[in-house]
Amino acid sequence: TPGAHSPRPPGPGAAMRFFFALLAAALLLLLPHAGAFRVPAPASRGAPLRAGVINDSIKKEEPKVVDMLELGPGDKKVLCRCWKSGTFPLCNGAHVKHNEETGDNVGPAIVSVPKAPAAEE
Repeated sequence: TPGAHSPRPPGPGAAMRFFFALLAAALLLLLPHAGAFRVPAPASRGAPLRAGVINDSIKKEEPKVVDMLELGPGDKKVLCRCWKSGTFPLCNGAHVKHNEETGDNVGPAIVSVPKAPAAEE
């Protein structure tokens, strides 16, 4: 019929335009998640910090952070769980700033030993 348009075969460069359109769409979808595609650093001492690392400064020269605390009757210790305390393993309240900056809700672990009952005479 007059005035009706029949589909044209794709011209030169159509495949290339389609490829770049797909590439642009893929980049738009993947860029917000670019951090997930990083190659992890080696897990050796002195290696750069990787995403997800909790301890960024405490006893980094050690293969594992281990602290032994002794508690006697009536003793109480407030232990850091945010890894930001300048008195680690004891809490110094650094979690308050961390929580304000990140929206996290971490707090200390409080460990206590009851006082020994008084001896009967």
